[in-house]
Amino acid sequence: MKPFYPKDKIIISLSFLWTGLVFSGDVITPLGKALGVLYSLSVLLSLWVPRQWFIYCISGLCITLTLFGYFLSPPGGVPSDALVNRGLSLFVLVCTIIGCLVHKSLREKLEIFSKRYPLILTSAGEGIYGLDQEGKATFVNPAAEKMLGYQEKELLGKCLHDLIHHSRKDGSKYPKYLCPVYSVFQDKKVHQVNDEVFWKKDGSNFPVEYMSTPIQENGEVTGAVVSFWDISHRKTLERQIVLERDYHKMMNEVYLAVNDVDEEKEALRKCLKTVCIHLGWTASHLYFVSNNGDKLVPSNIWYLSEWKMFDDLRRLTVKTTFSPDQGLPGKVFASAKPQWVADILNESDSKRLEDPCQLNARATFAFPVFVKNKVWGVMEFFSMHPKQPDPLLLDMMKNIGIHLGLFLERVEFTEELKTSKEIADEANRAKSNFLARMSHELRTPMNAILGFTQLIKYRLDTLSKTETEKYLDYVENSGNHLLDLINKLLDLSNIESKAFNIKLKPVPLNKTLNHILNEFEPLLKEKSLQIINELPKDHGLYILAEPYLLGQSLSHLVHNAIKFNVQNGKIYLSCDITNPQMVKLCVTDTGLGIPPEKQATLFEPFGHFGENSLEQEGAGIGLAIAKEFVLMMGGQLKFDSREGLGSSFCLELPFAEKPEKQDSGSSAPLLTPLPKSSPKIATKSILLVEDTLDNVELIREILLEYKNIQLNIQTDGMSGLKAAKEDPPDLILMDVNLPNMNGIEVCQQLQTHDETKGIPVVGISAKAMQKDIETAYSNGFQDYLTKPLDINRFREMIEKWLDTP
Repeated sequence: MKPFYPKDKIIISLSFLWTGLVFSGDVITPLGKALGVLYSLSVLLSLWVPRQWFIYCISGLCITLTLFGYFLSPPGGVPSDALVNRGLSLFVLVCTIIGCLVHKSLREKLEIFSKRYPLILTSAGEGIYGLDQEGKATFVNPAAEKMLGYQEKELLGKCLHDLIHHSRKDGSKYPKYLCPVYSVFQDKKVHQVNDEVFWKKDGSNFPVEYMSTPIQENGEVTGAVVSFWDISHRKTLERQIVLERDYHKMMNEVYLAVNDVDEEKEALRKCLKTVCIHLGWTASHLYFVSNNGDKLVPSNIWYLSEWKMFDDLRRLTVKTTFSPDQGLPGKVFASAKPQWVADILNESDSKRLEDPCQLNARATFAFPVFVKNKVWGVMEFFSMHPKQPDPLLLDMMKNIGIHLGLFLERVEFTEELKTSKEIADEANRAKSNFLARMSHELRTPMNAILGFTQLIKYRLDTLSKTETEKYLDYVENSGNHLLDLINKLLDLSNIESKAFNIKLKPVPLNKTLNHILNEFEPLLKEKSLQIINELPKDHGLYILAEPYLLGQSLSHLVHNAIKFNVQNGKIYLSCDITNPQMVKLCVTDTGLGIPPEKQATLFEPFGHFGENSLEQEGAGIGLAIAKEFVLMMGGQLKFDSREGLGSSFCLELPFAEKPEKQDSGSSAPLLTPLPKSSPKIATKSILLVEDTLDNVELIREILLEYKNIQLNIQTDGMSGLKAAKEDPPDLILMDVNLPNMNGIEVCQQLQTHDETKGIPVVGISAKAMQKDIETAYSNGFQDYLTKPLDINRFREMIEKWLDTP
């Protein structure tokens, strides 16, 4: 236990001494003397050993001895006055001890508080200082020193109003008699304020919230305690909340303004205007990224609060471009981030600082507009006064730039959809016209084919040989017309799929042209057209071309010159060597001519130029094919036409030297009939794999002319493969489209067996596309005929593969 305080020890010792004297004076009984001696010793021990536990022990002993002395004394041995004295002594002793213990406890608590009080002031997070009745500082805690920038010795005994509270936040003087800190001395009330500032030693200020509390004694104010808090962070947060609310309102208005219009430039102008009005800025402008993406170029998209005020700014901006990292717009372009310049007078690399004062612009910021994750443009804004950067605003502007980019993408997508819709509508119209035209073109020859076939069938018994041949000529002509239409469509499809394998060689121009004129001789006679051939009479003119493509191109040009010519008109064929490398061949007619409004689409497929396309013969793809064929051969096809006077189509192709050894082949197929039978052919076997019975019967009838050919017929791929392995034939005629195993697969299987891999396989199929023919050859077919069959070519093929010993 802790010792008593010095004064308490003296008081307790005197109490013990008094009690010992009382007991020592009682000489009537020996017990009294003994007690007096014990009390005297206890006094000396209490002074020597001043411990609380010892005092408790001695006090308890004294009380016990007193009680024993009272009850153990013989009757009449202790006078009543002695007992009274003892009782009083004991009472004094007990009261003294209790009083000293209470006083000791209070002193200990006071010591603890006195030690904790400075710790509380020192540890407090808010600033605290005390004032006396004169308003001078009596104490200042460390937090207050730190916030104010003063040391305690610089504040104690000073009037703190003159040091830290002398002016308002706007810099105006703040009289002391109006200060709420000192009002507590008059009204004795607590004052709390949250919209003032305290001034630091360095002259700066900070927003504070403070509370001044009076200290009263006996109803009088003897001082005051002031606690204060630096609320800079709270003010910043409050300002940020207000700014965010205002900026979000601005962003919503920008979004509404932009989404309210569909025109791109109007939306951008509304964005510039909305931002300027909300921020109180006076001018704004949009820079575009150039087409090659290497610099910013000015636009005519502005917002100006007063146009005349910014004449110089507009004049300089119109002629100024920015490269990456050049000027504020260039830096935004390069970094793809918003940036701010507090005062353009300090912008050393500006290109618009001829006379900055005349620009009426000081502060400026800019942000990028993103389209598809790339900078599409930069929006710049100007204020007439310097302004410090606002990171929150720049962050908002970045979001606006992203939203604008989404809007621009939507506009672009809408335009693409509109264009796609127009293209689709045009394609649908073209498809409808094409189907109508194809229906017309297909039904016309089919009408003749089916009609004359029925007449032959119905009049079989009465028809003469001459009438039968006449009807069959009509059927054959219509069939050839139908086949020509199909071939043109195939040519167009091959062009689109780039399926032609072009091999250029010298081709005799006169020979090719004469063959084409012979082919169209019936049409020329029908319209009484005169051919005026101005080509050189010798046959030494050659051009570098692909024979089939050249023949088809010239055929289309001559056919159009006949079809669109007038009765008894003329067709001119002329040739000119434009330079040593090119030959120009022109086909000119004296026909209808082409209206100017139709000339732009002349070479588009299915592009008839008459008033009613269905009234004209043909599919409208001949010129499109001719132009593509000429381009594929490295030439050009041009035309000149005058409505009502005629048209001239000229193709230019490279000149070629006359070859040393001429090719005996012709540029067009020759349909020379072969004998109905050939004595060269010995008995041979043919395997026909065909699933269409009409085609089977046609081939059977053709082969009846050959008495020494045995024909084996199978109607599906697997049966054909089995028959070839069991009884290998001399020749296999195979369709490509077969049930359960197509012709390509059968031919591949035939190549894997020794007994069948040497048998020639000839394809007979309606698949006439170039890629289909190439696929057949690459998978083992030795020859390929397309349906409908040309009987002369079929006979030629039979004799080619079976004319062996």
